[in-house]
Amino acid sequence: MGLLKDAFLSITMLLVGATAGTAASLPGEVVQAPLVAQANWPTLEPPHRDGADAAPAWAGLSAPPTPEPQVAEPAYTPPPAPDTLEAALARSPWPPHLWPQLISVARCESNLNPLAVGDHGRALGLMQVRTDYNPGLAMRYDLMTYDGALAAAWELYLEGGWSRWSCAR
Repeated sequence: MGLLKDAFLSITMLLVGATAGTAASLPGEVVQAPLVAQANWPTLEPPHRDGADAAPAWAGLSAPPTPEPQVAEPAYTPPPAPDTLEAALARSPWPPHLWPQLISVARCESNLNPLAVGDHGRALGLMQVRTDYNPGLAMRYDLMTYDGALAAAWELYLEGGWSRWSCAR
């Protein structure tokens, strides 16, 4: 800190001495700075016209408009909510009076999991429709969705009733 102070004082004394026409003092000596006329200093007051107070040049200006906040779109859009068994039943051909038995069989077959796979990959979906016994159903319906599984199961039910599922016997 001492070196910085000494350098500042030296520069100040050189400038003051050159301005005042006197020799610079040694570092550490106090030098009385000469008074400098303030006539050329800029004023912070607005100019006066005819002796009357005039409004500053910036008086009529307003602040720049505040920009509207931008609402950013989310970077990630969550997937739609998964379909429910109840909604799929309402769309299915199954009559409501059979829904309790159907849900009971589906719970036994797949634990109500539309993505269940059983019998070494041969039984698929909610109702565990066997693709080796029913290749046409497997080709017509997506057995891994509620809608496909319920539509295929309805066809099986029309052919043989509940006997097509071991859980219903």
